[in-house]
Amino acid sequence: FLPHQATTNAQGRTVVRFHQTHEGHRVWAGEAIAHVEPDGQVKTLTQGLKSQVALATASPRLSAEQAKAIALRNLSPKGPMTQAPKVEEVVFPTKFTGGLATRIDSARKQEVWDKEMSLWAKAPAEAYVRAYEVRTLLANKQDGHKEICFIVDADTGTILRKWNAIQTDAPAQGTGASYFRGSVPLSTTLAAD
Repeated sequence: FLPHQATTNAQGRTVVRFHQTHEGHRVWAGEAIAHVEPDGQVKTLTQGLKSQVALATASPRLSAEQAKAIALRNLSPKGPMTQAPKVEEVVFPTKFTGGLATRIDSARKQEVWDKEMSLWAKAPAEAYVRAYEVRTLLANKQDGHKEICFIVDADTGTILRKWNAIQTDAPAQGTGASYFRGSVPLSTTLAAD
């Protein structure tokens, strides 16, 4: 396990998040959480751990640079990159391979098929494969603001998964209904959809 985030609240409870690792590499979507109470008592949440992780190959056939090139070819940016892509070798659970992506069409006010983010990749036969997670960041007039992430199979070069990691578009003021205080302001965000 590799700790990646720890916070302590005002009551003294510490929450630590751990990445699951296998052979020194992060298992994609594998995470455990530990709650450490002020008295030192530890409670763990391990539902996010992946079981029976095994890899068929001893090392990746492709390099990190080759995986980055594959992701950039798919991204095909029209303007400059905001920063160099970040590449990390990971162990990828193939059950998360590809699929149909949708988005909200704000003009039609309905969910539509997102051709750009959908993938038609066939899942590898193995439950886990060596892969590279490639994170890109675009923020220019030609491309807009995108943080597209790719999972590239480290043996075949196939893009197994793709998503836009931007979580929010703009700050917005919301209103919550409090049981004791009536309407209360909430800091939130407004997405494009």
